[in-house]
Amino acid sequence: MQERQSVVGTVAVVHFFSERTDGVSLQIQENDRVLRELGWRVIECSADAIGENGFAMSELDYTVPRVWALKVREQESARDERGIEEEFAAQVQSIKDRLGELVHLYHPQVIHVRNVLSLPIHPAATVAMAEFIAEHPAVGFVAQHHDFAYEDDFLPGDRKKGYTIPHPAIQERVEKALLYNAPNVRHAVINSLLQKRLAAEYGISAAIIPDSFDFETRPVEIPALREKIGVRENDIVIGMMTRIIPRKAI
Repeated sequence: MQERQSVVGTVAVVHFFSERTDGVSLQIQENDRVLRELGWRVIECSADAIGENGFAMSELDYTVPRVWALKVREQESARDERGIEEEFAAQVQSIKDRLGELVHLYHPQVIHVRNVLSLPIHPAATVAMAEFIAEHPAVGFVAQHHDFAYEDDFLPGDRKKGYTIPHPAIQERVEKALLYNAPNVRHAVINSLLQKRLAAEYGISAAIIPDSFDFETRPVEIPALREKIGVRENDIVIGMMTRIIPRKAI
């Protein structure tokens, strides 16, 4: 039996969710398994993190009303812009405080941030992470970008428009935080197309960490599956488990 390697360090992985079946969550689970086999202590930090090495942060949940309320402008809103900005600032500070607790408890050498700095689906989290990086120069950060707000889905500018915040002061803070770069940050993307675009348009040199798959995984057997979906005995079926959209280069 192979002797287990000693711990070589602690890495905290930060994402909005880590226990779901979306692509990023699955990559977190797969990469964390590999890191643990290499001797790293891995702490999963997300809204739904569980287990002994999980650090749950409900503040990272972008589906809650307090986050969505900042991304829409109500016609007859009783709140003025100052009140909205104060609510946003409170969310940012709350996330920074919890990240501070994470560092205090586990002392990670590296914090692996996924999508938070490239996809402002949770505007306060994007701003909080950029400020936290600036305030903690002794900690190393890997900012891995799976998706970008500037990527188009089907029409030019459709995704960017979808992530635009209707509050100018907040939008300005988010734009400054996106793709935040500093000496203690190393950027990573999932393919060479994104790598070239970051270099050409943003002057950012990024490594490539491609999505992976554990080929030892065995699917659940479903009785009479071929008959159920109309696949004949000699038919060959190819499954593409992703969205078929131009920005995925498929």
